[in-house]
Amino acid sequence: MEKRIGLILLLLVPTILGLFAALVFAQPTADNIGVANHRGNQGTYLLVPVNITNAQNGPIVSLSLDVLYDNNIITFVSAEQVSLTSFWDSPNTNNFAEGTHVSIVYDGKDEHAIQNGAFGSFLVLNFSVIGGPGKRSRMDFTNIQLAEGPPNYNTGTVPARNGTFTISSGLSEVSATPVPIHSPMPAAAESSSGESEGKGSATAAPDDTEYIVPTPVPTIISSPISPPITPAPSTIAIPSSTATPSPTVNSAGFDAIFAIAGLLVVAYIVQRRKKAQS
Repeated sequence: MEKRIGLILLLLVPTILGLFAALVFAQPTADNIGVANHRGNQGTYLLVPVNITNAQNGPIVSLSLDVLYDNNIITFVSAEQVSLTSFWDSPNTNNFAEGTHVSIVYDGKDEHAIQNGAFGSFLVLNFSVIGGPGKRSRMDFTNIQLAEGPPNYNTGTVPARNGTFTISSGLSEVSATPVPIHSPMPAAAESSSGESEGKGSATAAPDDTEYIVPTPVPTIISSPISPPITPAPSTIAIPSSTATPSPTVNSAGFDAIFAIAGLLVVAYIVQRRKKAQS
């Protein structure tokens, strides 16, 4: 009987130790880390939020990764902390032939670490778009490493969710809507496959959304061109130069009147003389 008990203990001890070690030395991980597909115009800047989905075995106090892309299409400009890492130190970056290495560490305060179950953006990568219309670049992630906080400081890795960037072929393909770095969404809407992400530990943004880099589209207002106005020839009535003849006074009538009046006067005088002599 004692031999059986001893044999059972020998069989159970490794199993118990294995379970204990798995609980104590569990490596920090998550469902995935990566980006969605993006689209933008040549000559603009591309803001790419990098997201973590369902952090596990944390809290996580540091992350590092390599992002691979085509340097002939997009070039790396900067990296900034955001959302889950807003209180962390500024990211360290190092460019190499095919991409950029980025690492970020928390500020030493436990409450600012990425807690278990968290999902959202922890980095924003800024690229300059230099390729021609229709060109595409990969945005792949490799060498992803996570570290948990004290006292164990275990490190682990996460599956990558890669994306692509496409340069639009014309202004008509680009929306003026800003790039949604964080699209809030209830945590309950997160799918079991981990295909949702968002801001903070209680919001999520869909993975398969293709974000569009905002580029202001000029509005061209064409004013109708009025046809030249040709003035109609105006007719100005010019008065005739022919003078209207003035009425002519007949002087012959006046001569006759004066002649008759003179005869009457002469006759009157002669008659008075005759009366005076008689």
